[in-house]
Amino acid sequence: MTGLDAQSAPPRETDAEAMLKELRDLLGRQVERIRTDDLDGATALGDRIGVLLTRIGAVIPPVLAQYAAHIHRIRALHRTLGLMLAQRKCEHADKQAELARGRNLARAYGRHARA
Repeated sequence: MTGLDAQSAPPRETDAEAMLKELRDLLGRQVERIRTDDLDGATALGDRIGVLLTRIGAVIPPVLAQYAAHIHRIRALHRTLGLMLAQRKCEHADKQAELARGRNLARAYGRHARA
């Protein structure tokens, strides 16, 4: 990951570009994981994206101002992805509950049929 630590020099434009490129890559990977129902992987990427967004927000103002529109769109996409992920998790939980009810009904029917 390209980034800043406490000992590094102030970020340059190339640092901001590298962070934005990494952010676009991570968001794309997160979308793909959501599409394939890899919710744990998407959540882990979401955590990394949040950290990267914070680091991007710490970039010096002239560089940040140059990319403000990109950052705004990326933040909006990140929020949307978070909502998509939450919705998918809820859908999966509902499906698992429905399957559990079906299994319980089948077990009860099996016990009743044997009696």
